Amino acid sequence: MVSEADIRRALVAVIDPEIRRSVVELDMVRDVTVTGPAVSVTIALTVAGCPMKANLEGQVKHHVGALDGVEAVSVAFDVMTPEQRTALRQRLQGGAGEGEAKTISLSPRTWPPPWRWAVPRWAWSMPTCTAIRCPGCWA
Repeated sequence: MVSEADIRRALVAVIDPEIRRSVVELDMVRDVTVTGPAVSVTIALTVAGCPMKANLEGQVKHHVGALDGVEAVSVAFDVMTPEQRTALRQRLQGGAGEGEAKTISLSPRTWPPPWRWAVPRWAWSMPTCTAIRCPGCWA
């Protein structure tokens, strides 16, 4: 019979397609229930309408279903609270708290960037897009 620990080890191979990290590392595995040869896994999504839900479900069924003794895999989804999303964001950004500022330094060789050497000075202040978009839905 398969154990919950075996299931959690198999879930390490399930990668969130947007964040590109294991759902176990991201603390997205909410519940694992083993009832004989049937396994039920609950995954917490970052947002309710996540377009990558089917991808995660397929990965869970593939990796958990490959274990000896598992005949059926069911996947349920939950949604993270705003506090859980904030904690995840802070963990992904290196753990800087709200009061802590991250610092960067530029060496003389990195500024101005090489592309500016070939671009006229008037074009240096052209607006650029700084938004990070979801690779699944571009929202």
